[in-house]
Amino acid sequence: MLGYWRPHIDYQSFLVEKLTPIFLSDRPFVEQYEKALSKLYSLDLDPLKPIIAGRYSHTGAPAINQPELFRSFILMSELKIHSIPKWVQMLRNNRILSYMIGLEPSQVPGVGSHYDLVNRLWLENPDVEYESLHSLHSFSRKPHKKLKKNQKQPPQHPGIIQKLVDLALQGASFDSRPELLMQQIFAKIGVEPSAKAGILGNVKKLSISGDGTCINSGGSSYGIKVCNCNQKGIYNCDCKRRFSDPGARWGWDSYHECWFYGYTEYILSAYNKDLKCELVWFKLPASMAYLLL
Repeated sequence: MLGYWRPHIDYQSFLVEKLTPIFLSDRPFVEQYEKALSKLYSLDLDPLKPIIAGRYSHTGAPAINQPELFRSFILMSELKIHSIPKWVQMLRNNRILSYMIGLEPSQVPGVGSHYDLVNRLWLENPDVEYESLHSLHSFSRKPHKKLKKNQKQPPQHPGIIQKLVDLALQGASFDSRPELLMQQIFAKIGVEPSAKAGILGNVKKLSISGDGTCINSGGSSYGIKVCNCNQKGIYNCDCKRRFSDPGARWGWDSYHECWFYGYTEYILSAYNKDLKCELVWFKLPASMAYLLL
C-alpha cells in the first residue's frame, strides 16, 4: 500500500533547514547544484499521489519515501547519471544530494526500491513483456551503405502519420500504451503548472513545433544465439536470436551521418515567444505507430 506522503511544503522546510548551515560554511559547494536545487524546490509532487495510488495494493507493508524516490530519479537525470546502483551510492556518500531528494544519507532507498518504482510506473503487461524478451527475433546486420549528407532514410510505413491524425480526429486514443502513466505524471507536474504560470503563453493559441530524434539503445544488436551453428563451424549465421531490447532497429542518423541501433522519437514542444522558452510537452515513440498496422 502507499504509505505516508510528505507534503511539498514540509520538504521545502527540510531542504532549507539542512542546506542553510552548509551554504553559510561552504557556499560554492552548494551553488554547484543551483539549477537542480531550484528545480526540486519548485517542483510540487503532491498532485501525483492520487494518480499513482492505484498502482499500490491495499494490503502489505506501506511503501514509504515515494515522493523522495521521484525526486531521486529527477535529480539523477539532471546530473546525467545513468546507473541506479552508482546513483544510490552517490546519494549515500553525498549529504547534499540526499538532502536534495528530502532524506538523510542513512535513509536513502536502496537499488531495489528504485527499480520497484520503475516497475510500478511502466504499464506493460508482465506476461507480454516476458514473452517478448524470451521469444526469438530475426537478426539484422548493421547496413554498410551510407546515405548522402542530410539524406533521410525512406519511411518504412508511408502514410502512418496521416493514419494517426485521422484516428485522433475520430477521438481515438492509445490508453493501452505502457508509458501512459508517466505521460500523465509529466502532464500533471510539468505541463499544467507551466500553463498556469504562463510559461506556455496563451494556451488557446499555442505555438507548437515538432521534430524527430534518434535514440540509441542500450541493448546489443547481436543478441544471444540459441542455435547450434557454432558447433557446426558456422560462426556468421542469420538464425533467430534473443534480444535484451527486441524493439530496437537499425536506422540512419542524418545529422551525425551514421547508422544507429535503437529508436526514433517525435517530440512536440510549445514555444513562448515573449519569454523565449519552450517546454517539451509530448513525446511520441515511432515504435508506437506499429500499433496501427
